[in-house]
Amino acid sequence: MAEYTWLPKPLKFEEYDNDQSRITDAAYAIFRNDFIDSFPECLEKKVIPNPNLRPDGREECFWHIISQEYQKTRVFNVNRCEHINWSRTIIENLGNNDVIHWKSHHRRSKAGKKDWRLKIAISNFSYLIILRELATSFILITAYPVMDVHTITKLYHEYQNAVNLT
Repeated sequence: MAEYTWLPKPLKFEEYDNDQSRITDAAYAIFRNDFIDSFPECLEKKVIPNPNLRPDGREECFWHIISQEYQKTRVFNVNRCEHINWSRTIIENLGNNDVIHWKSHHRRSKAGKKDWRLKIAISNFSYLIILRELATSFILITAYPVMDVHTITKLYHEYQNAVNLT
């Protein structure tokens, strides 16, 4: 992953004794500070977490940020968890040349309706944030490092297509 000097240093799993529970608690403290106790702004709208809570009392989107889908189940992902402190910083640096954004339609599976998603990425597409656009705010859906070259290529083409439409 390329170095962007303005991004905070990721958490390090080893510094939490390779203990999933300890790093998850540390990541949640960052998430809570960045998206619950205060809200970043994006394109003059607040960014708020999806209010759905899991049985542990933490927001569903927090779990989505620190986990990855594997065989139709979400499992904890160390790399995603370590980079949780990048989300707010990237959102707040949207005017920076290192940060790009585009809109895309997203089909909501239950109703079959489409809504708009704002995708924000650092310029090499190695970190992605997805927000659902509402009239007065954005809902944080997820944010994660993109490690797969195929996905980076797909995001690049999606961005190029969106830019060419404007």
